[in-house]
Amino acid sequence: ARATHFIFDKTGTLTTGDMRLVGVIPLATGASVRTRDECLALAAALEGGFSHPIARALVTAAPETKQRPRAECKSVPGAGVKAVLNGMHVRLGNPQFVAALGKYALPKELAFVPDDVTVVALGDDDGFIALFTFVDPVRAQAPAVVGALAGMGKQVHILSGDRPEIVAHVARQLGISTFVGGVTPEGKLAYVQRLQQDGAVVAMIGDGVNDAAGLAAAHVSIAMGGGAAIACGSSDVVLLCGRLDALLTAVRVAGAALRVVRQNLAWAFVYNLAAIPLAACGYVSPLLAGVGMAASSMLVVANALRLLRHAPWPAAARIPLLAPAS
Repeated sequence: ARATHFIFDKTGTLTTGDMRLVGVIPLATGASVRTRDECLALAAALEGGFSHPIARALVTAAPETKQRPRAECKSVPGAGVKAVLNGMHVRLGNPQFVAALGKYALPKELAFVPDDVTVVALGDDDGFIALFTFVDPVRAQAPAVVGALAGMGKQVHILSGDRPEIVAHVARQLGISTFVGGVTPEGKLAYVQRLQQDGAVVAMIGDGVNDAAGLAAAHVSIAMGGGAAIACGSSDVVLLCGRLDALLTAVRVAGAALRVVRQNLAWAFVYNLAAIPLAACGYVSPLLAGVGMAASSMLVVANALRLLRHAPWPAAARIPLLAPAS
């Protein structure tokens, strides 16, 4: 309820996370250029053991009839995956991560990639092998959620490991003015801590392994239900329904609960301030004191039951307070 800054991851949080491969751009490696199917088979071999949206999209798109090479892969959170395949170091991930393998220049083809697609590069010791482009639509509830949070006076940020161009594109779509792309997991943690040092109360919403450090550091951490296990394990709140607008329910219920707690504490303070001196002076009998205490407790419980108005499930589906007699 007291959060002032809401930080969103992009992929799988503000977007559906349902990546769809829309382009494969084979690149010259040495004197040869692999075919589209060969590039997909190699990428699928690297991503076959992972459940990230990009991994699922690549494995789905790879030709089943093509014999995929086997690789022992290691995930580098926020960057990609790497492996040694047939004596060659191979990387799949953001272009900077792949370029660092041999300090290569980035492919000139990147300049022609539209702002609304995610780009993943594939490369080995000889240079870049291919670029893969993906589309990931914004969640239908995202504009309403961002607008509602802004209407509550909250500051909304996007913090993503995806390339800055697509992060800026999504931010424009949602009307978010503060956004950063190409951020590592360590960068997300530093961003959260910097806001906290400036006095912000930070709520972070994410779903991936690269969000775990930032989620653990935030005052309130929220994970999407279909996200990585480590993200859910690092979070105070998990949106099990997978709908982003459940976040608004959580914020409203938190605010209402805080108001009810304050009301109940105020009532208990006033009641005891008046009743204890009267009881101590003998003006209240034990019977009347017992009745008054029970009535006070019932009032507090009845006030708390008003929170059921914010319940996200239909009234008919609510669990009854008392089980019916058999």
